[in-house]
Amino acid sequence: PVAKQRCTLYCQSKETRVVVNMQELVEPGIRCSYKDPYSVCVYGECEKVDCVNVVGSPLLEDKCGVCSGDGTSCKTHRFNFTFADKKGVIKVLEIPRGARHLLIQELNGTANILAVKNKATGDFFLNSHGDYPETRSVIEKGLEWQYENKNFKDTIQTDGPLKNDVVIMVST
Repeated sequence: PVAKQRCTLYCQSKETRVVVNMQELVEPGIRCSYKDPYSVCVYGECEKVDCVNVVGSPLLEDKCGVCSGDGTSCKTHRFNFTFADKKGVIKVLEIPRGARHLLIQELNGTANILAVKNKATGDFFLNSHGDYPETRSVIEKGLEWQYENKNFKDTIQTDGPLKNDVVIMVST
């Protein structure tokens, strides 16, 4: 939505993806944007907050998610997976709650499809069985996930932090 409407409630149909303005304000404290963790809605207005949700304070999280941190406590994990003759839906990786700056990608074009599910519920929220993998954004537990399928190479990204554990799956 346009900047002046960021604190207005919108709903989107899962089936048709049609977006409807609900003509009411979101609850105070809701993020103004999925891309800006430091702005929240306060009675219809978007206000800047710090990393402990104080309006007007200069404190910020570092790249590791530490309030007023120096960026040295991050842990980077890199994994390479190769699938031989396995068929079906295969678990690739579990990612814990709190993880940030996720980038999951296929390095070479394949017919495989990357998918993500909530570990606790077992529900897929990105590319469930039978979904056609089109490039899109999905909102799950208040986070925006970007999925891209370009030249048969899947890429999944989110800034996080994850609100719950997720499982990365691949459909071969």
